[in-house]
Order: sequence, then C-alpha cells, then structure tokens
Amino acid sequence: MGSKKTCYIVILILLIAVVGVYFYGTLKLNSYKKAQELAFSNKIAQLNVNFDAKQMATKTSLIESLAVPLSYFVKNAIETNNNQSINECFNELVRHKGFKDINLIKAGKVFVGTNKKYEGEAFNKIYPKEFTDYKEITIKQIQPGLSYLIVPIMSTNAQLGFVVVTFGD
Repeated sequence: MGSKKTCYIVILILLIAVVGVYFYGTLKLNSYKKAQELAFSNKIAQLNVNFDAKQMATKTSLIESLAVPLSYFVKNAIETNNNQSINECFNELVRHKGFKDINLIKAGKVFVGTNKKYEGEAFNKIYPKEFTDYKEITIKQIQPGLSYLIVPIMSTNAQLGFVVVTFGD
C-alpha cells in the first residue's frame, strides 16, 4: 500500500511539474510575442518617420529648385513691366497639387497674386513681417501641413520684391 501511495505522489508531482512547465512556457512565449510585437511596431514607426522625413526632404528640394527659375522669370517680368506674364505663371503653378497661393510682394503690398482679394493689401496683414528680412530663398513652416517658400527678387543692386508661395500637403 505504501508504494502505491508513493507512486500516486510521484505522479501528482510529475503532473504538477508538467502543468507548471506548460504555464511557465506559455507565459514566456506570450512575453516573447509581446516583446517582438513591440519591437516590430517600433521598427515600423521608425520606418514611417524615416520615410516621412525623406519625402519632406525631397519635396523641400523640389520646391527650392523651383524657386531659382521662378525668381529669374519674375525679375525679368518686373523689369519689362509684364505683370500679365507673372499672373499667368502664378495661376499655372497653383493648378498643381500642393500649391495653395502665390503672391508677388512689392513695396510692402501684394502686387500680383493668385487670390485677387489680396492684391493691393499690405503684405503683413497676410504674412509674418519676418518674411521681408529673408535675403535668400527660404522655406518656412508656420503650422503643420502648411509651408511658405519665400523667394527674394533681386536686381543687380536692389531687391525688387519677393514672391511668397504657400504650399501644403
């Protein structure tokens, strides 16, 4: 009778050990899965951040490369007093996705723009005053999803004005 009791105790201990190992393994596996899921989601988040940064850098580069020929075009049009060409150019640009508004600022006022209600308005009613301080092509983001390209229009010895291109997502 004693050996049967011992046998039952050994079987019970083995059964408890098997159940314990099973639950320990399940907990470890769930812990590992959660760690892997967290690592995976962190990696995906980092890839998204890198992708967004790369896209923004590419977009910024493209916008900046637009600014140089635009400045020469506007400079030549101002010097020949061809405001109609400036107006047509601006209107053509805002038809493209992402461009919101384009204005030529001269003598502190909107001289030519895609939004006619702003023409003749003081520029500082529409844009931050600091835009007049920029002497080189500058991209400024004032709020998320909306940026400004400020393009100074320079003649040989003076600034004729500047163009402000509003663009966004």
